[in-house]
Amino acid sequence: MFRERDECKYTERGHLSSERLFCRLTGNSAPSTGLYRLPRLPGPRPHVSTEVAVYFLVCRIVCCVLGEDKMSIETNKRIMHRFTEFINTASEKLATQLVSPNAVFHVPGRSEPMRGPAGYLAIIGMMRSGFPDVQWTLEEMVAEGDTVAARFTMRGTHQGNFFGVPPTGTKIEVKAMNFYRFSDGQIVEEHGQPDLLGLMQQIGAIPSN
Repeated sequence: MFRERDECKYTERGHLSSERLFCRLTGNSAPSTGLYRLPRLPGPRPHVSTEVAVYFLVCRIVCCVLGEDKMSIETNKRIMHRFTEFINTASEKLATQLVSPNAVFHVPGRSEPMRGPAGYLAIIGMMRSGFPDVQWTLEEMVAEGDTVAARFTMRGTHQGNFFGVPPTGTKIEVKAMNFYRFSDGQIVEEHGQPDLLGLMQQIGAIPSN
């Protein structure tokens, strides 16, 4: 039922390797090194030109790359949900798991970016100093390649000094649109765009009209 020699086989991961797919399409022989043999179809094997074989190989490579990109995008989205847990808890453990030691965070109003897990914990600490109960809700994500765009809503109560504004007890609700870049399962860069104007207006630091 199965040929012992000169038959293309699946690799250990259950996929035809590009080398074996080429031999399958062109009719060339290949050593018996795989674990699972393809059954030999009845009748003569049709001849396939090298050009057609190369075309199918390119298609397979493209499909593999696209599949890996999709997996990476889904992984980055899952990391964003854990990142939301991190910013809501200020967990140092999550910080080291999710934030690269070399990560760069571009913060509005600062000439130099914050860096690494400690840098992001400092950002959270700054927000908690003015809004001890601050919480972020991840409203929406759009992912492409190694980048995720995330829309947040930040809620809290103004109970401490914030940018020189004494506590007012005002409950705030502020939107933010942030862009994150990922590498090896960690965040390596953030461009944060919170609605600081709206925030300062809500605590009475800037007139609304």
